Amino acid sequence: MHDITKRLKELGLVLPEVPTPVANYIPAIIVGNELRTSGQIPMVNGELAYVGSVPSARSIDEATNAAQICGLNCIAVADATLEGGVEAI
Repeated sequence: MHDITKRLKELGLVLPEVPTPVANYIPAIIVGNELRTSGQIPMVNGELAYVGSVPSARSIDEATNAAQICGLNCIAVADATLEGGVEAI
């Protein structure tokens, strides 16, 4: 187990399946030595987990959870895109 995978496990986090794009875009591209991702929204099992602005429609806690979902989705995309997976970061 490598550092990133190990740290995610220590934090009790599990990478989700790579979300299916909800529009006409490519989830990630490699440009030189950079990985660029796009379309990171809080998708869980194909469903949008949160909609609405903060704080009028959503709480700070919900926004924090949505950001965590987006971050994990982004890492999952990186893991699926990079040769060597997320440990290539």
